[in-house]
Amino acid sequence: MTTRYKALLIGASDYDEPAISSLPFVRDDLQRLATALTDRGFHSAEIAEHRRGITLNFVKDQVSRFLREAKRHDTLFILLSGHGQHFQGTDYLIPEDASFQVHPFADSCVPLDWSKQLNECAAAQVVFLIDACREGIEQDSMGPAGVEGWRRANRSRPWTAGSPVCMHAPRASSPCSSTTRRTSKKARTSGRHPMSHSACSPAPCAMWSAAERTPCT
Repeated sequence: MTTRYKALLIGASDYDEPAISSLPFVRDDLQRLATALTDRGFHSAEIAEHRRGITLNFVKDQVSRFLREAKRHDTLFILLSGHGQHFQGTDYLIPEDASFQVHPFADSCVPLDWSKQLNECAAAQVVFLIDACREGIEQDSMGPAGVEGWRRANRSRPWTAGSPVCMHAPRASSPCSSTTRRTSKKARTSGRHPMSHSACSPAPCAMWSAAERTPCT
């Protein structure tokens, strides 16, 4: 059976929380990447949107749905873009409805862990790319202790825009064309480092052909 290449692109850009700066370039980035992917052989490149914005529940539901609907020979590519943070051992994407009124703040963010769904996913391969930065988030020293702890933890941890994180690659394929400063999660099968088989053609060349990023401010 022919392999189907399918992409799901999700980007948070217009934040409800005044202390979190907007990322107006994200939507254009997603559109350029979708075009690059389909031009290079992807069967579909879906940009997830919702009238209520890119909320916590929307992101979780869309990724879970995408993984659940996969077929046996599919290769899936999932991009999550926006502000990101690391807190108490877990990486998070900050959705548009994240709020500093929630304590701890992490409870209003999307944990980057779909281990259960990945174990149940029928796809031949799943590649996650996290395009996130931790700049542009303001919280004064009088803020909640949980948020201050969050900020201290992040100052000691590198997080660069465009750093790919491979969460799962169940079958070997061609080598990944990118480099990363992030620690890749262990692949479900084999003892090989997951980044050694985390992306397969036509994903790498499409990914990086649309990789002109506007830095967060």
